[in-house]
Amino acid sequence: MEQVSDIAPADAQALFEYLLRLGDNGLILGHRLSEWCGHAPVLEEELALSNI
Repeated sequence: MEQVSDIAPADAQALFEYLLRLGDNGLILGHRLSEWCGHAPVLEEELALSNI
């Protein structure tokens, strides 16, 4: 496995942006999921969503 210092600067920048976007997606999806908790039409669906 390569160390971060062994990666070319352009590749390191691309990797950083990719990981940053993955984190942003996780944050936004978490926010959307929390909007549903407590407002789902059926209690079973609400519990299933909150356990993901």
